Amino acid sequence: VNDRLDDPAVKSVRADLAHGAELAVGHLLARGCVRPAMIAGALRVDHPHWRRDGFKAAAAAAGHPDAPVIVEDATVEGGAAAARALLDAHPDTDGVFAYNDLMALGAIRAFAASGRRVPDDIAVVGFDDIAMGSLVDPALTTIRMDRHGLGRLAVETLRAVIAADGPVADPEPLDVELIIRESA
Repeated sequence: VNDRLDDPAVKSVRADLAHGAELAVGHLLARGCVRPAMIAGALRVDHPHWRRDGFKAAAAAAGHPDAPVIVEDATVEGGAAAARALLDAHPDTDGVFAYNDLMALGAIRAFAASGRRVPDDIAVVGFDDIAMGSLVDPALTTIRMDRHGLGRLAVETLRAVIAADGPVADPEPLDVELIIRESA
């Protein structure tokens, strides 16, 4: 689920993570951000980078081909470390797309500690729509994926593989949704 192995016999199901990144970048730009950046989770070398690739493509298409990407652990602490590194290297950043909501929450804390106000000085969009994101201040703008839908799709795909006499194609990625709250 939300991964891919280089083995045609292994099926995968996923949300459209690259489209989620595109939605995040589009929202940041629409709200007036002119220096977008991403704080990305450190992934295995062989892991697909759909969110990072989606960010890079959307930023480049909007005229920001060199938009920075800072990589750290995909945790609250990693988000804070990435935010500090981003501000050190690119202090004029005014919009951040975070790999996940945990990183976004860590980034918001680090931005506040540096005197930056979210969303006034720097807007933040997360990914996953964890429950905590709606409870913090400011409430986190995020990309929501249908976790239950992914589970259903995984079971349906498994049933199709069991019933098939031949190869079964991976299903189309599930759509994602931009949830606008206070952080961006």
